[in-house]
Amino acid sequence: MKIRVHSWIFAIRQAGLKTSMDNPAPLEYAEPVRQSTFPLWMSVLGAIAAALLLPNLIIVPITGPLAKPPTGHQMAVFGLVMQSSGLCGLLLMDWLQTPRWKLTRPIHQGILPGVLTAVIIIPLIIGLSLATQVLWHALRLPAPESHELLLAFNNGTVVDRWIIVISAVGVAPVFEEWFFRAHIQTAFRVLLDRRWLAIGCAAVLFAAVHFSWWMSIPLFVLGIGLGMVYERTANIYASIIVHALFNAVMIGVDYWTLSHH
Repeated sequence: MKIRVHSWIFAIRQAGLKTSMDNPAPLEYAEPVRQSTFPLWMSVLGAIAAALLLPNLIIVPITGPLAKPPTGHQMAVFGLVMQSSGLCGLLLMDWLQTPRWKLTRPIHQGILPGVLTAVIIIPLIIGLSLATQVLWHALRLPAPESHELLLAFNNGTVVDRWIIVISAVGVAPVFEEWFFRAHIQTAFRVLLDRRWLAIGCAAVLFAAVHFSWWMSIPLFVLGIGLGMVYERTANIYASIIVHALFNAVMIGVDYWTLSHH
């Protein structure tokens, strides 16, 4: 594994990408923020408020209250609106605090490290997921049920499937990486002055918010990988690409598994 990691770093350097750990934030206001994490936390709070409030203001008046438990279709629509609202809230707060900010790393510099990291980490996460299922079975714990969204993808309409794909492969990676890596991880990096501790804290929160107790360890490892590629490249696009590829592969694997049972 050590050889793989060093090969990955070497490949990034050969591509001429920045690998300095000194400036992980991809925004122009990263340096002033180093003196205070207040703008980052304000953006985080704005994103949380938007993600929690706007879906209820937009969806419930149109479709009525969510069923108990919500259907797969309702969860898909609600999830897409929630992630989109959170992303809009995050970007709005960033703009209000620093109107002239912009991304300083071009997207093409994030493609190679993103793909290389995905090639390494996705098989690892799948292996950890399978090992977790085996452990649960050995301990005679209740088998984890298939996620309602995956059942909706397998049994739902074409519209449901497109909503899930757009949400999982498009909106969610952008919002969650902008939220966890560009803001929370960067804030912890400033507060703690320890990059690995900052990566770990962001990964713990990343795993916790997905509310999947049996997948908590694989999601934590994924969060570590996403944090590492962000720190290594100082390019948020790299972690977004890893996240999007991971979600796409997991949808495909789960769809194939459910359709063959």
